[in-house]
Amino acid sequence: MKKTTLIALLLLPLSAVEARVKEYKKPVLNGYRLDRCLTHGTDCDKPAAIRFCLTKKFNKAIYWEIDKNVHSTRSLDSNSVCRKKCDAFKTIVCHS
Repeated sequence: MKKTTLIALLLLPLSAVEARVKEYKKPVLNGYRLDRCLTHGTDCDKPAAIRFCLTKKFNKAIYWEIDKNVHSTRSLDSNSVCRKKCDAFKTIVCHS
């Protein structure tokens, strides 16, 4: 990299290189906790966390935690409701 290019990058305002990060605790979808799977039992955890972040206008999910045995959850893609022992997101951290 040329020295002038490097200097120009270092002089950019901080806001131009700052990333947006947001933590969603116990995310909800239409009144239900967000299920850890996009559809019942498939595309779980990372794919579902990423899709959730995309719906919130972020580029990716960088961290998530799961709550086990939640009473009721809703899946993001299928919009189906789980009413038994379901697993939901406890936290999702989105990044752009």
